[in-house]
Amino acid sequence: PGDGAPGLFRFTVPQAMHSFDFRIAAGDDESKAYRVEVVKRPQVEQIAVTYTLPAYTGRDPQEVAESDGDVSAIAGTTVEMTIKTSKPLREATLVTDSQRVFALTPGADGQTWKCAFVVWPTAGNSPSPAKSGIATRIDAPARYQLRLQDTDGYENLDPLWHSISLAKDLPPTVAIVEPGRD
Repeated sequence: PGDGAPGLFRFTVPQAMHSFDFRIAAGDDESKAYRVEVVKRPQVEQIAVTYTLPAYTGRDPQEVAESDGDVSAIAGTTVEMTIKTSKPLREATLVTDSQRVFALTPGADGQTWKCAFVVWPTAGNSPSPAKSGIATRIDAPARYQLRLQDTDGYENLDPLWHSISLAKDLPPTVAIVEPGRD
């Protein structure tokens, strides 16, 4: 029974995970069927990251197909991030803890989105990164969230924070492997 009003009845669905149909029955009568459509919020299903280290390292790009979203790289590394979402989106953004907002670019399917940025030390006495073709620079250390909005206007709820950290750029090591001990 409802609060205070005679003939008023209420029912709360604690957590609707799937769409469902329902009818209301009272005495010997029954209502027509109604449908509750459950629309799930968008979620990040997969993050892939490709690290392109500065040219002086002589290293090929390194791809992490199943990343947890945390980024650790030496200064000047270009990070290309590709995310796959649970449903098509209207927009996706990368938002840093300093409230810088970077738009991701959609793929053809609406569920694949990309962005690229250069990891650089926190501003101060450090010079600007070399020309990399990537205009977006994120000063590390930092944190970021991936904020999503689906085509129905729903946003992902409480997006996770991921870290961007600066790895030490160590001097190269040399190993003489031949000849052996002799």
